[in-house]
Amino acid sequence: MVGELRAGALAAVMLEAIARAAADVSSALERLGGTAAFEWKIDGARVQLPVHAYFFDCLRLGQQTLVDRPARARFAALAQAVPVEQRVPRLVTSDALEAQRFYEQALAAGHEGVMAKALDAPYEAGNRGASWLKIKRTHTLDLVVLAAEWGHGRRSGWLSNLHLGARDALTVYVRPELVVEVAFNDIQASPQYPGALALRFARVKRYRTDKTAEQADTLTSVRMLYEAQSGAL
Repeated sequence: MVGELRAGALAAVMLEAIARAAADVSSALERLGGTAAFEWKIDGARVQLPVHAYFFDCLRLGQQTLVDRPARARFAALAQAVPVEQRVPRLVTSDALEAQRFYEQALAAGHEGVMAKALDAPYEAGNRGASWLKIKRTHTLDLVVLAAEWGHGRRSGWLSNLHLGARDALTVYVRPELVVEVAFNDIQASPQYPGALALRFARVKRYRTDKTAEQADTLTSVRMLYEAQSGAL
């Protein structure tokens, strides 16, 4: 139902979905032996997985439609209709320190951040747009560029999709310059490696000092050998 509404469906779609849900609940009640059994199931589920309803906006109050009204008007209507303990915590302030404290409280409650909304913006279902700003903590890592792929579309002609690596204190990495000829018995699928393939009983035959890294076999060649081998099997 939510997906259809985001696509701009008519109200009839929502009504049909609600009717189907009501029918499902009725069927469940009959199977469980009536309302009492159904309520017992709900109470049991609440113990294992507590659920609490929180309301973040008000699109209609009585006979008044508020979808096109600014956010401050909708929030005021929400405060009028819903008790504070059932409303999503909200802060309207121009004090940076007060905003920081509110943000820290959201993180402490287990949320990934906060959503800042323009007070004069109308309600737009499923569209964050320029009137919404998601604020969450970012982290940084200093990683090494191992490879890059040529971009497509607007990124054509530019190196994109960087392959990044983090240093492992137990592994010694070298520059990709030395080429070796490797003999092996067959190729097998292996989720342990980025290429998802591994050579069985591999052994180095010789160092190919006559070749550069750019002349080494490609992963495509390895996959072709794997597919040919799998077909033969």
